[in-house]
Amino acid sequence: MELIISIVAIVISLLALFNERTSLHDQAYDKFSQLWFDMDQIFIDYPYMRKYFYANEKGEYVSIASDDDHYDLAICIAERFSDVFQYTEPIMII
Repeated sequence: MELIISIVAIVISLLALFNERTSLHDQAYDKFSQLWFDMDQIFIDYPYMRKYFYANEKGEYVSIASDDDHYDLAICIAERFSDVFQYTEPIMII
């Protein structure tokens, strides 16, 4: 009888652990998705900056000169991308 109770307790514990891991994964995925939606919002607010971060129809990238009026904004966006990548790297492991 004690063996059956022990086995049931172990099974319940394993199910709870699996459920917690799934919950953490879902939370991490939600956070990751929100961060990427926030990144997309940058290019909605500043559509003229997109050309510096994504290839055009021909697969070409546009460089930005340090004396360009939008250079500081481009640096800020690049730093934000870097921060998001650094933050989400551990999330991708979960």
